[in-house]
Amino acid sequence: MNYLLNTHACIWAIAEPIKLSTTVRDILQNPGNHFWVSKISLFEVVIKLKIGKLPEFNLSFPEFVRSVYLSGYELLPVKEEHLEAYNTINFAELHRDPFDRYLLASAYFEKLAIITKDEKFMHYTDTFQIVW
Repeated sequence: MNYLLNTHACIWAIAEPIKLSTTVRDILQNPGNHFWVSKISLFEVVIKLKIGKLPEFNLSFPEFVRSVYLSGYELLPVKEEHLEAYNTINFAELHRDPFDRYLLASAYFEKLAIITKDEKFMHYTDTFQIVW
């Protein structure tokens, strides 16, 4: 199966796997699964590092990116089709985070299940497979 890791899920998978659910850890260890990390998530991580929102994160940004590659995750580029999907999805009004919305749009276009603990993603279970 193909999965897109939400930003926090990617951070935890790299730096704090104990924070992941047992289900997610099992999915990540299954060699039959394929994992994607959006370049938008990398942008979100570098912003959070810059403004101090990840104080317990012990990796530099280059170390984090290297760890993403070493974990076998593939980077998902920003595509026009993701932006077109963004424009067509009826997002929940209370879920205004543009990073999350972009991840939803890219998962929609690419037909990826989303690994996330974020409860706001539960608004979309009729359209997306949300895993935690």
